[in-house]
Formats: sequence, structure tokens, C-alpha cells
Amino acid sequence: MEMRLFHQRELAQLIHDIEQNIETYRNGDFNFISEDETLSFALPDSVSIDLDMLQPILDYKAKDQSPANRAASDAKFSSILYKSITGLEPSIARDPRLWNYLSHTIFLNYVRNRYPIPQETEKAIKEIKAHFFCTDEKRSIERNNGVSRLWWMAYVVSRVDELGLDDALKAFLTKTDVRANIFERPTTSQNVNVLTGILKALHQSLSEDSILFERHIFREFMREINLWGGMILIGDLDQEDIDSKLLKIKDKVIKN
Repeated sequence: MEMRLFHQRELAQLIHDIEQNIETYRNGDFNFISEDETLSFALPDSVSIDLDMLQPILDYKAKDQSPANRAASDAKFSSILYKSITGLEPSIARDPRLWNYLSHTIFLNYVRNRYPIPQETEKAIKEIKAHFFCTDEKRSIERNNGVSRLWWMAYVVSRVDELGLDDALKAFLTKTDVRANIFERPTTSQNVNVLTGILKALHQSLSEDSILFERHIFREFMREINLWGGMILIGDLDQEDIDSKLLKIKDKVIKN
């Protein structure tokens, strides 16, 4: 299927109409969006999405489950979505009109099941804005929108060559606090070698005792990495040196 982006005027209208459309977000559909091509425009043919690969996401039904159970699918679905989209460059993936369109069309049922809409009107509007819509702010694109977050999480860890995508995502997404700490620190999310070392340490811990996933330990682990990164030029180090240092930091915070 081709990939499409909203025209800005149509997107603005949809945002304006959130309150009157709350029940549609809960139980209805926005079929008019995909049926009327004047509301959007297509990306080049080189960018496409494989609907057959997406079927597990499109069939997702977990609205009545706990937040933890709903989140348990994130690693699997992030991998599926990333692999199903061909030719999408990060520069295009930064455009919120793409994800706003997808959230209201083929992924509508997934988003409403992954992020159930509260009954109270003000809370419902807030949730809809956060998960069905997307702004050009990094937090909105990478963490909040129900669809874009899946692609961006996979993109971030796909740069780690020493772990397969599925293993990297499992380490990255096992705990929300782990993901947030990595995303919010430029030293780790932007430096591929440091990110590689962290994910390898997490992957190892996951196969052993999972102690690195304990909140206070991981936060101290990240704090020590940032302190170390502030003292040296990490970019000049080999992967082997970074891995060795991170293992020493891990042993230090666990012992303390």
C-alpha cells in the first residue's frame, strides 16, 4: 500500500473536531479519510507499507487488559512495523502528517486498543491528542503517537549491528524506565557505540538475572555513563573499549 500524508488544512480540521468525534475514536471509523484522496497526498512509490506483514498489529485486541499487558506487545509490534515499511527515511518519518494519517486509517483499531479512551471528556481529549495525533516535537513523535513510536523505537535500535533487531528491541522495551532513560539522554541515544554497549549489557542481564532492569540500578548505571561521557571523547573509543567500561560500570552499581 502507498503511504500518504494529510494536507495541513484537513489535519487542522480533524484536530478542531476532536471533542465531537470522541465516540468515533472509541467505536467508529474515519473511512472518509482514505476514500477521499483530496484530503491527503501520496509519498513516492519507493515508500510503501506491506499490509500482510502488519496483520498481527491490525488484529490487536487488548483494550480490557492491564497497561503492562498492553505494553508487552510493543517490542514485537515495533519490529513488525519497521520491517513492513519500505523506503522510509528519518527525514520523512519526522513529518507528523504521516503518522496522523496512519493513526486515523489502517492503525485506528490498534491505537484505540493500545490506548483505551477514558470516559471523562477532558481526559479523553488529552489521550486522543497524545496517541492519535502527532506534532513535530521529538517527544510526540518518538514516545507518544501510537504508531510513530513503534517505528522510531525500532529505528533507534536498528543501528546496533551486534544485536538482531528483535533482541535489541526486547532489551530496549522490557521496562518503560529503561526506554525513557535511553531516549532522554543524547549521550546514549545519539552515539551508536554507547547505545550498542548499553543494549548488549541489557541483553546479557535479561538472559541472566535481569538485575540491570531494576529501576534504581539502571538509573545509577545511566548516571555513571553520563559522568564518564562528560570526561572523555567517547567517539574516539573503540566498541571493545566502550563495552569493557560499561561492564565495569554495571558491576560497580550492582555492588553498591
